[in-house]
Amino acid sequence: CRLKGTPDNYPALNGRDFVYLDDRMLFALSEENDIGTNSEGFRWMRNTFAFHDVMAVTLRNGLRYLGQAISVPRPGLAIVCMDGIVALPSFMKEWDIIEISLDEAKAFAADGLSIDEKEYVIGVSEENDNSRIVAELEKRGIKVHKIPFAAHMSLGGSVRSAVLPLRRDVE
Repeated sequence: CRLKGTPDNYPALNGRDFVYLDDRMLFALSEENDIGTNSEGFRWMRNTFAFHDVMAVTLRNGLRYLGQAISVPRPGLAIVCMDGIVALPSFMKEWDIIEISLDEAKAFAADGLSIDEKEYVIGVSEENDNSRIVAELEKRGIKVHKIPFAAHMSLGGSVRSAVLPLRRDVE
């Protein structure tokens, strides 16, 4: 994130602003967000990871990082807040999309963690049980593990933002 006293064109990155998908990386951009990845940070990532297809997803409507807007429980399936992004990445247009509302996104319904293609971890609290998302994932054959995560959620994130997965190899 931006450090105090850095110039406006200094690269800023927020680890919660990206989703890693094998040969693709999605990065959120939001110039209205003072804690998020800026265009210089995105440019730096695109140049550094030139062997990946690095794509920008522009956030809107007050979402602060990509983990609020998009989650990928398995290839071909995504949890997406369409009201929180300017456009869906083109490769996802034919995917099965579980659409969430802006309120659900702000309550961290997409900030879950995919363990593998059949298991997903989602944070819950008394205010946000994410039961609709759990039901949608279970209809698609994914076992959902609900973890009480109220303390972290009150600070602005849920399971994925607490763990920040980069890459996992599952046997």
